[in-house]
Amino acid sequence: MFLKDAETEERVCDAVVVASDGQVTDVLEPYRGHLGCAYNGLWNRPGEYEVLISHPRYERVELHSVEVHEGDHGCGIEPALLHVDLVRIR
Repeated sequence: MFLKDAETEERVCDAVVVASDGQVTDVLEPYRGHLGCAYNGLWNRPGEYEVLISHPRYERVELHSVEVHEGDHGCGIEPALLHVDLVRIR
């Protein structure tokens, strides 16, 4: 998952991203790699998740029914590639 400021298009790497399927809740971790900052988590847990993104400078974002699928070879999960624009609180 990639988060960016909707106005400046700069990546946001200090938000809190929480995914839950009603039974399991996971806090996604920011990762700075060759693609810039991204949030990763939900290792080996395919399913349908609600995702909450919060940051003190941005409006809260809720994503519903985010599907995470099992990997092709039964090992891990397929990445759910999401891009989210965060709107600053005025």
